[in-house]
Amino acid sequence: MKYQLKEDHPLFRALETDDPAWWQNLKKDKETYCDIRKNNTINIYYNGGSILRLSYNQGYRALIHPEYLPLKGEGEYLRVHLNGHKAFIDDPGIIDFQDFAPIALARIKKRIRNHFPRNSEKAIQGRYVTDQLNSKRRDGFFIDTEFEYSVRQKNGRWRIGRIDLVWVDRDSRQIILVELKTRNDARIQPQNADRPGGIEDQLGEYRRFLGDAKNQAEIKSHYEKVYQIKKRLGLLRGFTKHPTLKDYSVAERPVLLVGDATQDWIRTQAGDLYGRIAPLVMGLFCQGIGTNSFRIPKRGAKHTFGF
Repeated sequence: MKYQLKEDHPLFRALETDDPAWWQNLKKDKETYCDIRKNNTINIYYNGGSILRLSYNQGYRALIHPEYLPLKGEGEYLRVHLNGHKAFIDDPGIIDFQDFAPIALARIKKRIRNHFPRNSEKAIQGRYVTDQLNSKRRDGFFIDTEFEYSVRQKNGRWRIGRIDLVWVDRDSRQIILVELKTRNDARIQPQNADRPGGIEDQLGEYRRFLGDAKNQAEIKSHYEKVYQIKKRLGLLRGFTKHPTLKDYSVAERPVLLVGDATQDWIRTQAGDLYGRIAPLVMGLFCQGIGTNSFRIPKRGAKHTFGF
């Protein structure tokens, strides 16, 4: 099913008009971020995990993953009742969400961190988004994560893919798709060079997708809508100087970002990796796990290849 994002969808109009307390709490937390989805829903993330999937149908609707729900008395032992051959536990209940106030939200975050530890790709992805939103730098920002696209395969069937990050670059006035990897990802390992399903296949598919003028036009139109919705809802934290993205272009090649690179890995493997993917990407950008400060670097910048 092909969805059509609508700037005037009831969900966005209601949030803008009502500005409910739970929405205010989620927005102002500096570790959360919101992504607008093509089916007119909003995903609210922390650390790469979706806290809430928000929709609207004659009122607000929301879903949360059950494993993210903190229990009352969490950390305390629960009594197990043993009755003959039967054993059971009383329902401990879940915490009062308190409109996602800081204390309740902190307990949900703790649960999410158990699923996505600091060195996981999802957690690194989340920090790139929030660190940029909270930064004083204004050269660009991540407008989206997990961009969904469809591509026709050689057998004629359509496949749904996702690209990790979408960067709006103010200096070059481009919308740039960014693929994030950790240094131990199997696809980028030297022994998997040119093997089916490797990084060459993945980035090659992105390159073909981005090289299609129709796809570029759809990406540009979609992110103009996303930009306007996020501006209206106060989700860009200062990245609102430009009234529109209509004069931006879509880069025909993605960027590969390795988000947990070490000096040794850069010295011994990054150059060879770039050699495998150079025709397919704008460049390779390597950063340590604690940096999370993305930009489109100038040619020759430290720890970068290409550009």
